[in-house]
Amino acid sequence: MSDYTPTIPAIDYAGRLLTYQDAVETVLDRYDRPANKRDLRLARRAVLDAYDELPRRHEWTWLSRWMNVAVSPVYDTGTVAFDLTGGTYERELTLSDGVWPSDAKFGYVVIDNENWYAVEDRKSDTVVTLRADSCPSADVAAEEEYWWMREAYPLPPDFWQARTPLDTERGSNICGISELSPSELLMHNRRRGKYVTVDTGYYAFGSDERIGALCLLLGPPLDEARTLTIPYQSMGRRLQVYCEKGGTIAITANTAVVTGTSTAFDQSLVGTVFRISPNSRLPTSPSGGLDGDYNPPVATRLVKSVTNTTSLTLDSAVTDAVSGQAYTASDPIDIEPAVMGNAFAAMVDYHFIRAERGLISDERSALIRQSLQQVEGRELLLAKDADNRSGAVPPSPIWGGGTWAWPFQSLGLLPPG
Repeated sequence: MSDYTPTIPAIDYAGRLLTYQDAVETVLDRYDRPANKRDLRLARRAVLDAYDELPRRHEWTWLSRWMNVAVSPVYDTGTVAFDLTGGTYERELTLSDGVWPSDAKFGYVVIDNENWYAVEDRKSDTVVTLRADSCPSADVAAEEEYWWMREAYPLPPDFWQARTPLDTERGSNICGISELSPSELLMHNRRRGKYVTVDTGYYAFGSDERIGALCLLLGPPLDEARTLTIPYQSMGRRLQVYCEKGGTIAITANTAVVTGTSTAFDQSLVGTVFRISPNSRLPTSPSGGLDGDYNPPVATRLVKSVTNTTSLTLDSAVTDAVSGQAYTASDPIDIEPAVMGNAFAAMVDYHFIRAERGLISDERSALIRQSLQQVEGRELLLAKDADNRSGAVPPSPIWGGGTWAWPFQSLGLLPPG
């Protein structure tokens, strides 16, 4: 699995962020449902389903991101010998006069320029093991020529879809790069043998069971290390922290370090929205709690890092001292609330009612779902138009005029012209 740093929004947005807890409480409140275990589970499921669906409805500006992929070059220094069984390790491939690349376990070793063997693990600088279903059937004598290459690179967990990779070192998109299916790319690499190039010619999106994630597949192999930039559409930050609230906290004035009492802070809190209560009661969302309590936080911050179960650091200092006060931490819903918020809420409503079978009649449920689909469609159109940044305001006359395109024409709310 690749290293992944969760997206932490800028502090200016902290007070405006919609959290996982907010979204769940909103749908429970909208349908006047007590937060018993079943209703709470259905509401969480509805939020997660809508959250997964929203990125697939539009290429949202908010979710347009990029990643860097460090591409490993071919390695063929020295020679190898293979010991099928009886050595320090089973299926041991030993390198002479060289050092296996640090990411050797994610690649393939090619012997005789035609036999491709998948590496199982890198044991040391000079020893790797091959997979049981991908290795020679007998020992291979010393001083055998070989070459190693890697073709699969893990994509981030929030990856949805991507555009053509860019070569940041050469200053443009890779010349002539083409997208293939995973099977076409793998067959191309194996059919060409040791065909090393300056530029990657093909890419695909597939999987590699050794990595355990969706991967970017590349070929043919490169003669030197290269960094590729991949513009991609994100699925949003993963939602896992619903509401962390155990214990109480203390903060020295004008500092960002939170000291907990009877807390259980862990690394999952990094990037969460941290709301600090003015008293010993739990802080509520801006609209209040499900029980009618209204206890807005005195400060809202984002968790920057977690030291241990009783200490974490916020992304900026808290002005006033805090002592023995309650708090909540919840993952931010990774959307732009002003643009995508209403569309997301409509989707949550639909998924909640759809999951409510047995609580209301099938006929009434069908009518409500039909109505909600219409609302959802309208809110999505509004959100898509709002996301059209270039058409959000009329062009300035200094640009030489031009026809103003009504952003709401698609809804039939404004006349053409």
